[in-house]
This record gives sequence, structure tokens and C-alpha cells, in this order.
Amino acid sequence: MLLRIYVFIGCLGATLACRDDSVQQESVQDEVFTEYLSENHRPLTLTDNQIDFGVSEEVLEQSHIFLTGEIHGVAANAELNYAWLQYLVSHAGVRYYLAELPYSTGQLLNYYLASGNEATLNRVFQPLEETLSCTQENYAFWQKVYALNQGLPQNERVQAIGADIEHQTGSAIAYLATLLPESEAPENISGLMQLIRQVPSQSKGLYTSLISDLQASIASQADVYESYLDDNWLDFQLVVDNLAQRSFAYETREQAGQAAFNQVHDSLIYQNFAQVYPQLLPGKFYGQWEAIHISQHEQSGTRWFGAYLREFKDIQPLSVLSLLYLYQDCQRMERSGSATSFQMHPTEPPFHSLVSTPYTLFDLNQPASPFHEPLIWLSGLGTLPDKGNTTDFFQYALLIRGSAAASQLSL
Repeated sequence: MLLRIYVFIGCLGATLACRDDSVQQESVQDEVFTEYLSENHRPLTLTDNQIDFGVSEEVLEQSHIFLTGEIHGVAANAELNYAWLQYLVSHAGVRYYLAELPYSTGQLLNYYLASGNEATLNRVFQPLEETLSCTQENYAFWQKVYALNQGLPQNERVQAIGADIEHQTGSAIAYLATLLPESEAPENISGLMQLIRQVPSQSKGLYTSLISDLQASIASQADVYESYLDDNWLDFQLVVDNLAQRSFAYETREQAGQAAFNQVHDSLIYQNFAQVYPQLLPGKFYGQWEAIHISQHEQSGTRWFGAYLREFKDIQPLSVLSLLYLYQDCQRMERSGSATSFQMHPTEPPFHSLVSTPYTLFDLNQPASPFHEPLIWLSGLGTLPDKGNTTDFFQYALLIRGSAAASQLSL
């Protein structure tokens, strides 16, 4: 008989739901959780931007994609993001940062990582102003990645792979302009190429018609584009398709609501990754995403990006490790730039009672873990699913204690 169900409700907070069979059974179950977590947690110390996370060599070897899940707006997120990246580059051979950013933005970041030109990094962040991604900490993260790469051999340097849809239309079209050759375009596509070059002076009302016209033109004469764009053809095609997908996703939200948008959005993120993956040299992936996306099991009627990756069969099976951040006594930046108090952790199981440092790692995936039991789970988001268990959704948790809010970036 089930003893207790633990559930986090919503993106911005945590609510504990439970069912007691009896006081005695509750006590026994609490002891099981307490004993397991006591034996499988690790206080973490940050030294020179580095943390020894102590993940086993077997787990590091077997995993192809490492995902951490945050709630945006907390300063510690970026610090941990870089610490994880550095650790996984060194210990697991990670070569790709799988970013919660559009493909075009990922490519601009690669321009920055190749050059160190901060004008390029500014181009990445300017379209993100007034979002929770536009923080001083996230800007500094990419500066640190650039510095990290300088100490790595050329063939081991981290590359950014943006898998999200193109949320910032103008920025994406501006990226398309960087792909165009200096030579004159063939006559039958020259008008559209000229419009792309003029995008900074276009009104946003023209974006939709331009994207539609580009899609139709590519569909009827792909060979012309491929010949003209040469090595840039695949990037150009992917971004144009992604712009069209953005329109579809946002229209879905307007017509059918947020839940329908979630279903479409994460399926499109996965399609982007599946399209890019075959073009990449072998290497492992790491990325830090909004917590909801790292779930490896269907929840609330939605297959999240992590679930698609877990079932990835388009090229080869990929082993995915998901780690959820929990928050105790933290501050979170709002879109306005102001800070508010923020918590996201359960009172039971007793994660918080075992915390002695700002960061504490919990391994939920050992063979004897009670988190393998049916309907005992910590999803981080959403309502109770009708099937699955904790470690179907994620395998580790990391509790952050006492972090300040992130700081808004002004360029």
C-alpha cells in the first residue's frame, strides 16, 4: 500500500501533497527517506569557480546528455551552471552546451566563443532585455566559457547548440543576414535576400510575411538556395523553419492555451535537436534549462524535452541524466528587476534538514532508493501524473540555500 506522495506544484513554488495510511507507517516511511538521504547526499564547496560534484565514474561514462533544471532569476543558477559545465568537460568529455536558446542565438554565441568579441555577446543579450535570461550572471557565464575554451585544445572546446524555437524574430532574421554571401543572389531569390539584409530597418509587421515568403520560396527552389548559400545552407534552412515553428507555437497558445503551447513547444525543441544532432561530431551534451523541460516522463499531458531525449530513437539511444534544483531561503529576480523571496523544496523528505552548505547534492538513483517506488516522486513542476516514479522524472536533486536574486543586465 502506498504510504505518501510528494509533489511540487507549479513553477514558482512548492506544495507538498501527501496521504497517510497510519501514523505508524508514516513514521517508518520517514525513517526510510531520512536514512537513505543521509547516506546519499554530498555537501558541495565552490573553490575558484569549481565544484567536485562526486558523480560516479559509471554514471559519467554511461550518460550522453546531462540536464540541470533551474527556476530562472536566482543568482546561484549561473554559478552552478558554469561549475557543472567545467566539471563535465573535465570528467565526462562534454563538448556541447545544449542551450535553452534558439539555434540562431547559439550560433551567435559560437561566433563570440571563437573571437572573444564582446560586441557579439552584446548582440546575443540585447534581444533578451526584460526577460529573466538577461542577467549579469548569465552574461558572465559566457565570458567564463570563453576563458575555459582558451585553456582547451581546439578539438575539445565547448560549442553552443541552441535547441529552442526562435522567440526573438528580428534577431533571428538578422542572423540570417550574416549567412548571405557577398556575391549577388540569383535573380529569382534576390528580392527576398535584399529584404533579409534590410531587416534592421523593417517594421515588425513585415516579419510574418517575410518568413512565409521565404518558406514558400525555399520549398519551390531549394536547389537555388543550396547553391547560393553553400556551407551556410543547412543553418539558413533550419532558422527559417524554426521561425515558422515559432509562429505556429504562439498561435497555438493564443487559440488553445498554455498547456497546448507546452505540448507543441517541447516537441519543436526536440525536433530542432534531432535535426542538428546528425551534423555534429561525436561528443556529450550538457545544458541548464527551466526546470519543467528536464522532466524525462510525460506529465500533465505533456512530453517535455527530457522525455523526448530519453526516448530518442531518430539516430541512436541516448542516456539522459536529469538533476532538479531545489531552493531554500532564496531570492528571485522578477522581470521588473526587483527581488522577491523564493522557496522550492519539500518539508518532507527531509532534504533541508541535511543541508550544511549553500549547495548540497542528493543522489536519488541508487539501487536501494525509496524514490524508485511507484507514485513517490518529486517532479519540480505540475500536477501528479497517473504513472511513473521520481527517478523516471529526474535522478538527482541539488538544494540551493540562501542565494541572492540574479541582477538585471543593462547594455
